[in-house]
Amino acid sequence: MEFKHLFSVHFSIRTNPVNQRVNFEELFERGRAGDQEAIGMLLSGYRNYLLFIANQDLEAGLRSKLGASDVVQESMLLAQKNFDQFDGNSDQELRSWLRTILVNDLRNNRRH
Repeated sequence: MEFKHLFSVHFSIRTNPVNQRVNFEELFERGRAGDQEAIGMLLSGYRNYLLFIANQDLEAGLRSKLGASDVVQESMLLAQKNFDQFDGNSDQELRSWLRTILVNDLRNNRRH
């Protein structure tokens, strides 16, 4: 089930006190160039989407050990660290890649 219609990813993020705003394409290009701040800003636009998925998929038994926000944070750190491995070019491809990382992280936490 795709939840893209429930969450719009907003990339109008303030980058300085002058209220300059950046968009997805600019953040994406800066991230591709290795700009860690841009990658963090880009990924933060997906936090609510990933949190929604984590809350839906996190089993009750695991909730006592860790929260959905913990899993999302872990997944986002992994995504930021491995952003150079992302080979997509669109919002949908990035959303899918992040969801895969999150689902794998949830699966790994179930095993431990």
